[in-house]
Amino acid sequence: MRNNRRLVAVLFVVVVLVATLEAVAETRYLVRALPRLSAGTQITVPTDIREDGAVVGWGDRGATPVYPFLWRPEDNSITLLGSLASCEDEGARAEGASDSGYVVGSDAGVNCEVEAWCWTAEIGMLGLGRLHPSHNYSDAYAVNNFGQVVGESSSGIDSQCFLWSAATGMFGLGRINELASCSAEDINDSSWVVGYNGRAFLWTPQDGMRPLGGEGGIAGPPVYGSAQAINELGQVAGLYSAGNTYEMFYWDAQIGMTLCGRLTPASSADSTRAYDINNRGQIVGVEGGNGSYCATIWDAEHGVRDLSTLVDPCYSFLPPGIQWFYGATAINDAGWITIVRGGRGAVLIPYIPGDLDEDGDCDLQDLAYLLANFARTGDATYANGDLDCDADVDLQDLGILLGNFGETLP
Repeated sequence: MRNNRRLVAVLFVVVVLVATLEAVAETRYLVRALPRLSAGTQITVPTDIREDGAVVGWGDRGATPVYPFLWRPEDNSITLLGSLASCEDEGARAEGASDSGYVVGSDAGVNCEVEAWCWTAEIGMLGLGRLHPSHNYSDAYAVNNFGQVVGESSSGIDSQCFLWSAATGMFGLGRINELASCSAEDINDSSWVVGYNGRAFLWTPQDGMRPLGGEGGIAGPPVYGSAQAINELGQVAGLYSAGNTYEMFYWDAQIGMTLCGRLTPASSADSTRAYDINNRGQIVGVEGGNGSYCATIWDAEHGVRDLSTLVDPCYSFLPPGIQWFYGATAINDAGWITIVRGGRGAVLIPYIPGDLDEDGDCDLQDLAYLLANFARTGDATYANGDLDCDADVDLQDLGILLGNFGETLP
């Protein structure tokens, strides 16, 4: 009888909470630090992430030069990708990756002149050359699943956008502003390219290079700034130039440009910058200035949020001195995010608070686990239903679970 009364009391509380609870459902993130390249490593910078969670970037091994790497989450392994004839005081950097196995970046090669490269496990690192004999610099920023690479080639005075493939070699994408430098920043599997040439642009094989429109889509006023990333739906994330600051923007061909907003007033942060967009329309980037920065995520439902406020409450920010996330560099469709925190890279892996059986949703099975441990104190863990990391299972934990009830990971 007593047990029945206790169950009735708990169920009554559940009903009351369900009836009064505000919509607080929100994905949170586990933090997984990337391993060091060697015992002396000071810096690891992740730059892109594949759908399988593999990460590319660059880091040191205790001294210059720096090295490009590929990290695989399934075994926590780091593969160094090699180099061209590397210049001792520079080194190589990996900038982008495709799900099909391509990695691209740049390396200081012959005569310490920087050259774009493309890497595969079968061939290794292949130098892509430069657009013109007068150029002494090229860099590759992105690659699609068909091995098409985009970036910039420069003489040191003027930069030009390029697209490279094994079939065509390197060719220029033209300009919309002859007086401005040009850089191609990203490419999708439809061969649509985005970047900047005095203003944000979209290049397609059918129409060539056009300024990215503002309000009203592609035909609207041009967006001054840079288009940084494009997804497979043709949605674009970038930087809108607003005087001396930049504003993060989302763009699609139907509605044009949407400014993503700020965490703080413009006077408190010099700029907000977008670095990547996934096929769910989530944008990651950075906000800050004057030496203070934070990693951000934006979507149409939640607006812009500080990622450091969304991490697992049990996560300990160690070692000391890297408490803040300084920028988010890439995001995949599963919501995995690469971040820089101090000098070390990490991956944020989404989870639903209350998904106690870790099957990707918060449902009756999870509620049953929590209720079975309700009022447990002193030694409760997450698996028991301790969702706020205070070693007990109480109404606060129940409220968190119910706030996420019915939520599923993508």
